[in-house]
Amino acid sequence: MGMSVNPLEQLCYGPIVEKELRVLSRLKRYYVLRCAYILVLALMTLGYWGTRGGNVTAASSRMGAVLGPGFIWLQFVASQLVVIILLSAAINREVSKRTLGELMSTPMTGLHIAWGKLLSHLIPAFLILSMGFPLLALLRVFGGLSWDVIVSSLCVTLTAMVFSGSLTLLLSVFVRQPFGVVCRVISLQVLWMILPSLLLLWGRSPVLASLAPFFTYTTPLSVLRVTSNEMAVATISWSWHCAIMVTVSLLLLICAATAVRRIGIRQALGERIYRRPGEKRQKKGQAGPPRHTKLSPVRGPALIWKEVRLGRLAVGLWQRRLMILLTVAALCTLYGLCAWYQLFAHAATHAAIITGISLLGLLRVSTNCAMSIPRERETQTWPVLLATPQTDGEILLGKGIGALCLTGPLWLLLICHLTVFIIAGYIHPAAPLFIVPFVSSAMVMVGAWGLYVGSRCQRASTAAAIVVVLFVLSATNFCCPLPTFLVSPLFLMGGMVATLSGRQAAGLSMGRILNRSADFSLIGIHPYAVLLLIILLYLFLAWVCLAFARRNIRKRIFRE
Repeated sequence: MGMSVNPLEQLCYGPIVEKELRVLSRLKRYYVLRCAYILVLALMTLGYWGTRGGNVTAASSRMGAVLGPGFIWLQFVASQLVVIILLSAAINREVSKRTLGELMSTPMTGLHIAWGKLLSHLIPAFLILSMGFPLLALLRVFGGLSWDVIVSSLCVTLTAMVFSGSLTLLLSVFVRQPFGVVCRVISLQVLWMILPSLLLLWGRSPVLASLAPFFTYTTPLSVLRVTSNEMAVATISWSWHCAIMVTVSLLLLICAATAVRRIGIRQALGERIYRRPGEKRQKKGQAGPPRHTKLSPVRGPALIWKEVRLGRLAVGLWQRRLMILLTVAALCTLYGLCAWYQLFAHAATHAAIITGISLLGLLRVSTNCAMSIPRERETQTWPVLLATPQTDGEILLGKGIGALCLTGPLWLLLICHLTVFIIAGYIHPAAPLFIVPFVSSAMVMVGAWGLYVGSRCQRASTAAAIVVVLFVLSATNFCCPLPTFLVSPLFLMGGMVATLSGRQAAGLSMGRILNRSADFSLIGIHPYAVLLLIILLYLFLAWVCLAFARRNIRKRIFRE
């Protein structure tokens, strides 16, 4: 790899950019992302035209006015997700392969490496984003959007994409797992974009009013909400926001370049960058080998113990304490506000809380199961595990039970909520007889589906992304002709809880409760017979997924 003489060409099209673009062009997931984006655009357009009526000219104008803002928001969300997923393994993969130290022995600096990684992953994301330009031009021809809205929204989306890429690149230096990088970036993005908007909506104090311009010009969500409205696009200077986002992105890039240089030099000197799970941080200047925590004995089945132990050690002690503190504070705030406004007497409150807990639990189970096998491949321990006396069924069972054990606090919270409010008289006493079997069957199904996806993927981040996308599509019943309560477990959960909860429903007999469940009947079948059929269907799908996963775990044993 030779270095260019021209400094500008050295930055814009150096060896890092050329190498990364060549690697990305050979990845299947890049083509899958492009095809999926085109498919979503086609479904959005066809979904609108399928419900239009009246004059064709008037329908075309309405399509431009209705489909335009939705397409702008789709571009805003999709572009950032693509950049975050592509850059989640930009630096940590170089560290894991021990090639970052070799890069530091070349004439390239940390800025060359960081900028090359960022630019090479922004170009494919921009190409995916540019596939929607013809649709924007058609919407402009139809008369639904003006050029001011299109240009301003596109600039806001591009600067937000650059900011997300710079933040992901910085976190990929310090976080070893790509999926952990994705989770942290999305969490920070949600806090940075949504929390200021909530403060502006709920807060009426003079201090928040004085901070309103700062929140408005520094959060892309607030600016895009204004620029996507044709009547309000002239009320905000979106160019100032773009300049601020570019400046912040440049600062994050400089921090990432400094961190890359420091870690690259440490790796070139033979130091180990990432600590093993359970290993304590060695103090600066301390001699001798790094200290480890006291080894705990293996209790119960070895594979289940290993999965639970690694899941708990994957998060640091201070991070675990911070998560517990934030979770307790959020639960106290939620239940306190519901008690203050006397919302527990309404069925919608219990439906929202129980459905939210189930959503988090099922999503966590599916992602843990999906990442368990690819994580073994990434750490090169998968051949060793297959060489043990454990059978294929025992390996899958241990992985699944370990993932379920990691979500134990969420299910304990669900059981406590049911128990407390059954005693308080807000939920029908028969609710656990219907909710617990249904949640258990859904949990087994999503766990088995996660194991199947994990057996087909080589990387944990890819498996987790596939499971999350499919989980969201099934929860929202996206483009599926079947009834929603047959496809979406969360919809059926919310309907059941709404039927069995509330001050009025808690004192009803089972006959009257069954009469209130007529919305979930199917072709004249009893509603709870339908529920039993759905539970059996979930268990059958889980059995099929486990059978296919068992066939796949002996294929492609060694990481490609």
